[in-house]
Amino acid sequence: MVARGYISQDDIARIGHNSAGRFVPDLPGWPSIGVHLQEVSKSGAGHIEMPELASQHGGAIAVRPHMGDGGHRRLVPVKAHYLATLSVAGGVKVPAFSVRGVVTLTGEAESAAGRAWRQIAAVLVRESGF
Repeated sequence: MVARGYISQDDIARIGHNSAGRFVPDLPGWPSIGVHLQEVSKSGAGHIEMPELASQHGGAIAVRPHMGDGGHRRLVPVKAHYLATLSVAGGVKVPAFSVRGVVTLTGEAESAAGRAWRQIAAVLVRESGF
């Protein structure tokens, strides 16, 4: 069984290949499920393929609608998000339908001060025109 989702640009550097984690479904009464990160796209997603994860449909990814080729409406993420593929632990009972939820993965710890400094530096670089 495979799970798919998105990792924010804010977290991508802290997560390693094959990181272990838990998927917590948005379904009351369903237990969390063990997962392992298998693959992360090399570039940010141009649009969100799973609309249930977009903010317009109650998901956590902030998006803006955009008319794509052929008049198809696409949900474009406001900040870069990378498509992630995760494997689900064997022998686990999973729903036979798509379920929205949150995955927490093990990764490098980052202090609040370090995160704030990185965001300030990004703003300074962006505003300076680099």
